[in-house]
Amino acid sequence: LMTKLKQQTIPALINNSFQLYSDKTSLSYVDGKSYTYSELNIEIAKVKVLLAELGIEKGDRVAILSRNMPNWGISYFAITSLGAIVVPMLPDFHENEIQNIIDHSGCSTIFVSKLMYPKIEKISSEILKTIIYTDDLSIARRGSNEQQQISEPQEVNEEDIASIIYTSGTTGESKGVMLTHSTFLYTFRIHDERLDVRESDVSVCFLPLSHVFERMWTYYMLYKGATNVFIDNPREIIKHLSVIKP
Repeated sequence: LMTKLKQQTIPALINNSFQLYSDKTSLSYVDGKSYTYSELNIEIAKVKVLLAELGIEKGDRVAILSRNMPNWGISYFAITSLGAIVVPMLPDFHENEIQNIIDHSGCSTIFVSKLMYPKIEKISSEILKTIIYTDDLSIARRGSNEQQQISEPQEVNEEDIASIIYTSGTTGESKGVMLTHSTFLYTFRIHDERLDVRESDVSVCFLPLSHVFERMWTYYMLYKGATNVFIDNPREIIKHLSVIKP
């Protein structure tokens, strides 16, 4: 399947899943809303339009600071589909670490859950121009670089940077690691050689999606047409296992 993709990029991969698994459930809350692959496609397209209207273009850095929810993944795919670069941040990062990462990466736009908003509210609007709530994708702060006329999206290539991930900074300030689109898809190929994941499988997303391990696994599930179930509190996973049956 991986070799049939025209390009080894995240947008090519997710678009392939939309075509193959349109009516299957892609993402869901353990006790709430679920999205089929077709519905996921529609939601990603809406956020892509929103970002383009806000002036986000290929190469721009966009941060995500949020608890796990389907809109985390929707935001990620919308950002990478435009060729922009996702800068995910761990929910337990301190305000100072968040400030340093935003400064270092050059993010001017962030998706943040309302629960995490107090961690960024002191950051100047000169630096963080646009703030979007992941909870409902509403705009909390609108930047001045909004486009009257949306520019044509540029092609996303395999060696384009998809994400910059920052360490938790155990030896000083956090350090950024740049990951290309092809890096992610190479990992999926390795998984294919070792695992037998099918579209009938169900997986639980309970580690923070800002962790690259959880993010890679979640997206691998979507590549295989499986269902990913989100739980709010990792400490409650035992309670939910009998319901989810992963």
